[in-house]
Amino acid sequence: MYGFDTAGSLAEETLDPRKNAPPGILRALIAAGVAGFLVILFGERWRTPDIHAKELGTSGLPYLVKATLGGPIGNVFLIDSLIAITVCSLAVHAGGIRMIFTMGRDGRLPFASAIAKVHASPRLR
Repeated sequence: MYGFDTAGSLAEETLDPRKNAPPGILRALIAAGVAGFLVILFGERWRTPDIHAKELGTSGLPYLVKATLGGPIGNVFLIDSLIAITVCSLAVHAGGIRMIFTMGRDGRLPFASAIAKVHASPRLR
């Protein structure tokens, strides 16, 4: 639910959000569904080669990904996962910042007058 709220809130920053935000959210859901289906479909092939491997206890998920997908493909998958987690973290922070600004603008936080100001850059004047 938080992802939908953040996506809807951040969609206000796009061009024509009423037109562009809903298809974008639907495309993201479809892509996640297809990726999840593929993981389930190929899950049997990607099983752990050795469940008692010492590296599984020390390296955990990176070892498992590299052992099942192979070195190069596993590295690409891990890098892609890192990028996805970073983007999700940035979206959560952006949603939090927007909420703090909105609550400050409405006078619902301490020091609201300082929080609710948008300072223009000297380049924009």
